[in-house]
Amino acid sequence: KKTVLTLSMQNRKFNASLRDTYFEKALHSFSEFNDDYSMETPLFSASAKILDFQSSIDTALEYSKTAVAGVKTDERASHSEAGFFREEILFMHLLDDCASACRYVSTRQSTINELADYRKKISALSLAGKQKGYVSRILNYIDEKRSRDDIEIRQILKQVKHSLAIAETIFSTIKIKTADTASKGKTK
Repeated sequence: KKTVLTLSMQNRKFNASLRDTYFEKALHSFSEFNDDYSMETPLFSASAKILDFQSSIDTALEYSKTAVAGVKTDERASHSEAGFFREEILFMHLLDDCASACRYVSTRQSTINELADYRKKISALSLAGKQKGYVSRILNYIDEKRSRDDIEIRQILKQVKHSLAIAETIFSTIKIKTADTASKGKTK
């Protein structure tokens, strides 16, 4: 049975090259974002930078998936023997982990912003009696949630940083093995 591969799947080298480019952009974006946040600074003062990271990591992930899917079944055995293919799959999973965490943080950021806007509006209301007590409870809940959100998001970003460090190590290994494979192919 003959399998028909799309053009993008056939061009593994192209997809791997774009994966590499966008991963390097993602590392740079995360580095800039990571430099901007600390325990003392507001988390989302650099929200455009987290969006840059999210865009780059999502794109790197898509090219990584396509590059892996582009490896024909008979080639997988030879790549697998050298550990090459397993590393590419692990790299893809780490990218997916980082992209997923980033999407979660971006969604949380939107929720936090909405709650902050709601807090401002509800604080501005002039209420009396029972209504004021009810509003105070809502405001307290929002404030408590906000402080917990900051802690949780900082922990998630630390995990992303660690996953990126592992991915970067595997990325370096893939590049070395790719260069070795290419040079062996030229000498044959």
